[in-house]
Amino acid sequence: MASGNELGELVRRLRRRQRLTRRRLSDRVRRVSGDPAINPDRLREWELGRYVPDRYWRGWLAIALGVPRDSVDRAAAVADGRRRTRRRGQAADHRRAVASGSVAGGSV
Repeated sequence: MASGNELGELVRRLRRRQRLTRRRLSDRVRRVSGDPAINPDRLREWELGRYVPDRYWRGWLAIALGVPRDSVDRAAAVADGRRRTRRRGQAADHRRAVASGSVAGGSV
């Protein structure tokens, strides 16, 4: 996987392989975890790489998908590392724009 969203791609691939909709997967995660906070929208955010689930959710996600926890954790670590690198680059771009006067008042 080379897109930088390893976890999202893993979840999507496993979900589709098992012919699950996001709703059915979120129902499954809710059932195994007993936690009502999961929903299809949250899964979508994870699949798109907008958020990386914390350890708590990764464990329940692995159980619901029937895969080893470490495979989910590894994919999350790579995705999280790339997100952090991207954010650092965006912050540096903003600092350069402020320093060059491209951003009025120092804010975007």
